Amino acid sequence: QEAKENVPLDRLLAELDDSFNVREHGRVRFRLEGRVTATVRGATDRVSQIVENLLDNAAGFSPDGGEVVVRLERLDSTAVIRVADRGPGIPAQHMARVFERFFTYRPGEGASSADGHSGLGLSIAAAIAEGYGGRITAANREGGGAVFEVRLPEI
Repeated sequence: QEAKENVPLDRLLAELDDSFNVREHGRVRFRLEGRVTATVRGATDRVSQIVENLLDNAAGFSPDGGEVVVRLERLDSTAVIRVADRGPGIPAQHMARVFERFFTYRPGEGASSADGHSGLGLSIAAAIAEGYGGRITAANREGGGAVFEVRLPEI
């Protein structure tokens, strides 16, 4: 029941890309690809939260000097955002759980971690996307790393 507006994803992603590049101080580089225009209907803060949670997750798994690629595409009447990192990827036994509330896994740390990760970021992102008629999927990236794909209905 929040106020909805037109959210230009291309501008939002450019702002977040710049913000995360500043935040990471060169430890991880964020690169935006696919400079298409796409607009979705929703609360800007919530749509931003989806992407911020995915970028934060990618940064957390990226090695020093790594790169996170953010790509925006339009397929039919759907806006598609892909966030791909070169971290360790998602172990097969955890793939079905990455969007569960409170699930967190860091290689070498077991299924729960005390490093400040609550296991809520991806579940919140998925819930927001679903609330807007979209979805998020996760997969392992060819050549190593993970890729998360957000699909939201375009207006």
